[in-house]
Amino acid sequence: MAEWELDVLVGTSFGNQFWLSGFRGSGGPQTLAPFLTGMVTPRIVLPLSGEPALLGLRSAARAYEIETHIADIQPMVSPTSEMPKLVRTLLAKRGLNGGRIGIDRTAPGALTDTEFSRLQAELSTFELIDATDLFVRLRMIKTEAEIACLRHAVEIQNDAFRLFLSRASRRMSDVDIKWELIKAQMESGASEPGLVLLAGHPAAALFAAASDEPCPETGLRWLDSGAIYKGYTSDYDMLVAWGEPSAEVLSTHAVMRDSYDAAMQAWRPGRTFVDIARDTAAALQDHGLSDPLGGAFIGHNLGCEVVERPWFGIRAPRGLVLEPGMVIAPEWLTTTPLGEFLWEENFLVTETGLERLTDYGPELSVVAD
Repeated sequence: MAEWELDVLVGTSFGNQFWLSGFRGSGGPQTLAPFLTGMVTPRIVLPLSGEPALLGLRSAARAYEIETHIADIQPMVSPTSEMPKLVRTLLAKRGLNGGRIGIDRTAPGALTDTEFSRLQAELSTFELIDATDLFVRLRMIKTEAEIACLRHAVEIQNDAFRLFLSRASRRMSDVDIKWELIKAQMESGASEPGLVLLAGHPAAALFAAASDEPCPETGLRWLDSGAIYKGYTSDYDMLVAWGEPSAEVLSTHAVMRDSYDAAMQAWRPGRTFVDIARDTAAALQDHGLSDPLGGAFIGHNLGCEVVERPWFGIRAPRGLVLEPGMVIAPEWLTTTPLGEFLWEENFLVTETGLERLTDYGPELSVVAD
């Protein structure tokens, strides 16, 4: 904050307020309606000197007390309308009637344009600075406690994939598969249901509803899942042979695995995101493969948000480098004879290289029944 010449830092998005306060709520924002998430997510005001304050919904005040370390809790009946005036009053009591305020203006899920305009009007004697990049750079280096949570989240997903595969059947529908993966996460120690995506083609997982019809067709299927532990989430995928694998299925899996391992040689501490992206593209080309996204997205950080910024790619900010303390999920779309697939694993960046956290193994899993 001092380097940015900020007198106050304000976190309003779900991820940033969680990082500042620890408030998670009822299983996170994915289980709540968007309007309710906006009402319940508190706003954290952190002055350069002195203790932070939490501004939040009156009816959620007890939850804030239970989950956060913040003692100064300012309750509101209507956060969207009352928050700006309460921030001004709070700062005045701290002796601040002017200066520079950093706010996560462009973070996903931050203040709406209307709320921000109201805040600007109330804080007309202050200069409001978009501090989204500051949050991103601070959050990408994890504390030891965060690393422990993320490590455990990956271990839970490791166990969940193994448990799921022991139960999987081609007689299952997509809905059945999603339920079995979520159930496996919870049985393996997750603190809440996490990410589950599946499809024959990864793009369909984002845009097509899960089918309730059985999936007897043979081929190569893609499963993407991430267990959550104390608000921190893993995120990785596996390719599964659906039925006895053909020679084409076996060769596609092998080239995906080998090209991923080759590309990961470029992911070394101290290298820029951009250089890593370019070398990753070159490794794919060496294996006769291509990325339909052209290297624009080749992975992301992990934390309390499943696809946490900063993202890796050829358009990443030039100054970003891979640093010890980051927990990352390298992934990229790969065009194969059987369609486009992803290969994704989770790593801790250390002083000397990468520590692989995922452990489902390099061999192709088969669901034959």
